Amino acid sequence: MFPYSAQPTFSIDSLLRQCAALAAEGQPAAAIDRLKDARPGFPRHAGLLEALAGLLRRAGRDEEAIEPLSALVSLEPGNHLRQADLATLYYALNRLPDAERHARQAMALNPLNAQAHNLMGMIYLDIHHPEEAEFHFRQLLLMHEPLAPVTANLASALKSMGKLDEAETFFRHTLELDPNNIEGCLNWARMEEARRNMPRAWELLEQAEKIEPRHLGAAVTRAVLLRREKKYADALAILDEAQAIHGDTLPPSFHFEHGAVLDKLGRHDEAFAAYDTANRLARELGHHHYQAAHHEQLAGRLKSFFVRQRIAPIIANQAPDKPSAETPRPLFIIGFPRSGTTMTEQILASHANISAGDELDYLYRLTTLAPHLCGSAKPYPECLEELGRPGKGRAIEKFRDYYVCNAELRRVIEKGKKRFTDKMPLNEQHMGLIHLTFPSAPIIHLIRHPLDVVLSTFFTDLTHGGNCSYQLETTARHYALTFDLIEHYRRELDLKYLPIRYEEVVAEPERHVRLLLDFVGEPYDENCVAFHNNQRYARTASYAQVSEKLYTSSRFRYRNYRKHLETIIPILMPAIERLGYGID
Repeated sequence: MFPYSAQPTFSIDSLLRQCAALAAEGQPAAAIDRLKDARPGFPRHAGLLEALAGLLRRAGRDEEAIEPLSALVSLEPGNHLRQADLATLYYALNRLPDAERHARQAMALNPLNAQAHNLMGMIYLDIHHPEEAEFHFRQLLLMHEPLAPVTANLASALKSMGKLDEAETFFRHTLELDPNNIEGCLNWARMEEARRNMPRAWELLEQAEKIEPRHLGAAVTRAVLLRREKKYADALAILDEAQAIHGDTLPPSFHFEHGAVLDKLGRHDEAFAAYDTANRLARELGHHHYQAAHHEQLAGRLKSFFVRQRIAPIIANQAPDKPSAETPRPLFIIGFPRSGTTMTEQILASHANISAGDELDYLYRLTTLAPHLCGSAKPYPECLEELGRPGKGRAIEKFRDYYVCNAELRRVIEKGKKRFTDKMPLNEQHMGLIHLTFPSAPIIHLIRHPLDVVLSTFFTDLTHGGNCSYQLETTARHYALTFDLIEHYRRELDLKYLPIRYEEVVAEPERHVRLLLDFVGEPYDENCVAFHNNQRYARTASYAQVSEKLYTSSRFRYRNYRKHLETIIPILMPAIERLGYGID
């Protein structure tokens, strides 16, 4: 058979009509094969590329569709619709950096491209940047009549920022626009559960179950509510039923919840297996892979730069930090995820003079802006050396102003309070930047048995730490890398630093509340001991724990899973011994 390009009577339009007919007759694979056969003779024919990409997508062959869609974009690089289509495909494949790149290009070509704004909002939700997500969803609502998926996404972004009243307004609007929007209904139910409004959460869940009785997300949400009410056997029965219905199509979120329920029931081997499955699926489906070489290289560069002889001239050249009484000041709570940072923030935020900032990513953002702020062509941290040069004596004020102004814009600082917390996990990587920017800021470091920390991190769906949490070994290696970096900062910098042990806070809360408040320079407040009464919405995985009285069952939790941890004990042993812990 001659290739189509060698047949003088061949018509590409005729081929496209034939392929469309084949697809309509239920033979999409045959249509795809014909288009692929014709492709060498017409490598730059937009109609053929568009038809091939469309058929591949409808057949669920998204990976194959990338090539013809990319070829279309190459043919028409100024076509914002093509760019947005390719971004949508990359997003469907969870390739977020590629999706973001093409969505940005679509917006650059046409700032009113609604599809691109929606994609950018969804990408920012996925990477936990709710402020940027809110911006894009609001822009979309300005240029388009309200749609339930958009208002639901905006509500989720507002929820992530703790703007719960606004979030409730948009969740309500979502169901007014589309009473059958089950995802909006379930997300609203989860928000009410986190707010401790259990009657409303149950009401919304039942509304969702009427929309779709066998919906997997509804089953998982029911299990979450039952677990919150300590009805563990009932929660497990719901999950077992859902597993029987949905079989092998269960997402990571199901297995994370399954593990949590089994753990509460003391079925530890089964719980570990469920968590292991959850993390494996998260790696496979979400492209959550840890880049060990990148993190090791960055830690080495930070240790090389932040040494006394290199930092001294920078500090000497900068104007002293003399904040006025009206200037809000941060308190940094650092620690590996699941080490007790949320509990400590809840303690401090129960004080009359302290606001909860929650997880602020402004230190990380400053590391990306630092070369520009320093006027240097070098990357962070090497660009900071510019701050020691003549004429750069007030440059660090740019860093300080950026951080504080963004915290104020996010409305984390309550009226009448001049201190606010920042408990972004793994901010310990930025202790050198904290020292330069806020030299008098208290740094409270939460310490917990390393095996407990690594195990609990592995049991939680977290992207912090460069996706290290999706394997036990990578979690342990990132913990060891971070621990070594902290030890370096403590040797080389004169920090206002307080290490505090999670186990000791749980055992003697009042003594450690007094120690914390004395360290940050605030008078004792008995509300800090009864922090579980604080109605603040904690926007982290620990939101449920900090709404309960202190309990000791989480201390040395690793003992229940000891046999599953053999491979990581050698990795963590230096930190375990240095911190004065043992292994039972």
